[in-house]
Amino acid sequence: MIIDNRLPTAKLRIVFILLLFTPITLGVYIYAIYPSFSISLVVLTILLVITYIVLHFLGFYYVFFSDKGNKITIRYYYAHPFLRKFKALEIPKGMLADAIITSSFFKLKHSLHLVQRTRKGDFEYPPISLSLVNKKMRTQIQKALAEELKASRVRRKN
Repeated sequence: MIIDNRLPTAKLRIVFILLLFTPITLGVYIYAIYPSFSISLVVLTILLVITYIVLHFLGFYYVFFSDKGNKITIRYYYAHPFLRKFKALEIPKGMLADAIITSSFFKLKHSLHLVQRTRKGDFEYPPISLSLVNKKMRTQIQKALAEELKASRVRRKN
């Protein structure tokens, strides 16, 4: 199964760009036409900055999930247009020890926590944000990982 949230990521990048440049554009426009409306400009700028900070805090990521073949592949990067850092995980199917999806911040922020079994012990990967992934896709990821965990435990017992 392949899960890809490319379209919501592209839409969110446009929102980030608009939130960055709208206060500057409106500020110059309003100040040039109505210099006495500086209070409304400050309020508008504060509201846009708060919205930007909340979107930044939720940590929206582009996520590509695939369980084809003999490994689980997850590619992800931050959806901000300027602060991208591409990352990828590849876990052999028999080595997955645990997978948990958690939610926080009024159930708006979702994270995927993966644990891989290695020769030296269990290794826990940093959480991957699934906030931009819709509920249906999160459920599909959770089911695929649960099936793999079940199969991995059966392989380990044999």
